Amino acid sequence: MMKVALCMKENLFREAMEKLLSSEGSYDVVASAGKVSTCVSASRVHDARAIVVVWDGLDAEDLEFLKNIKEQTSALLLVIADTAEEVTKAGVSAERFVPKHGTHQRLYRQLNELATKEMRPKAVVRERVSRYGTAASLTPREHEIALKVAEGLSNRDIAYDLDLAEQTVKNLVSVIMRKMGCTNRVQVALKLSKPKGDYANQ
Repeated sequence: MMKVALCMKENLFREAMEKLLSSEGSYDVVASAGKVSTCVSASRVHDARAIVVVWDGLDAEDLEFLKNIKEQTSALLLVIADTAEEVTKAGVSAERFVPKHGTHQRLYRQLNELATKEMRPKAVVRERVSRYGTAASLTPREHEIALKVAEGLSNRDIAYDLDLAEQTVKNLVSVIMRKMGCTNRVQVALKLSKPKGDYANQ
């Protein structure tokens, strides 16, 4: 059974979400809180694999904590919001996104995918941020998309895999190419295959 921590401001809706996840049978809601920091702390204590955060009502402190969540826990982040764009613009990198008005089956599918995704130790996470954030100025999300570009996936396929809008993927691919100094997708694949370093100087 997958251990899940849930963060949502509205108590009533949080209780409803907790019951929804628990009733499915595959998830054990080990923590439930209104503050991101409280939820993350509880997720560490209970060894939760995923943290589900509902975007509505998050304050500045919550957002700041989410920006650095990968330095606080190895649990994987799933965000429920109106659009993936608002999450990205806030500087938050999530492994999975579910639209606010999506179905519970879609939520289950994303959680099930997280259940098979490897949880990285914090030390490895910091190395990735340094490698792709400082050297090439790629965010973890951009790096994830860059890897899929290197695999030969189309924007549509990437959007499907990551539950993002196709236009969002198209925009991020353009940003990735600019940051990496690439003019096409083949160059992205070639530069990703090179040793660690500043892509722009390779």
